[in-house]
Amino acid sequence: MGNVRIVSYGSEQIKIVEGGIDAIGMALYNKSEEEKASILLCLDRYLDPYYGHHLPYEAEIFVLLQNLLFENLSADIKMDILDLLLYSERPLDILENGLDKLSGEVLSQAKYILYDEE
Repeated sequence: MGNVRIVSYGSEQIKIVEGGIDAIGMALYNKSEEEKASILLCLDRYLDPYYGHHLPYEAEIFVLLQNLLFENLSADIKMDILDLLLYSERPLDILENGLDKLSGEVLSQAKYILYDEE
């Protein structure tokens, strides 16, 4: 049986997300794996249209997330990022141009998002 991953977020992560693109970027580049996962889960609240939230810097978040995919991050964090990129209504050019740098499940999910293929 695989490891169970439990991720949650609270007021600290909400403050980071609502603090703007610089605060989000600093946290996602510099915090621990667990903290990154919490911030990404918190971002889901703001990027998923279901919840009705809107951040004025949403376009910048999607650019940041695409760039983060090519950093030295765990597959779990990369999959969390890809889940968020599903909410983007803009072309994901950075992701598409970097596909050759991805592999395994992350590559499969990226192709699914970009081309609706496995």
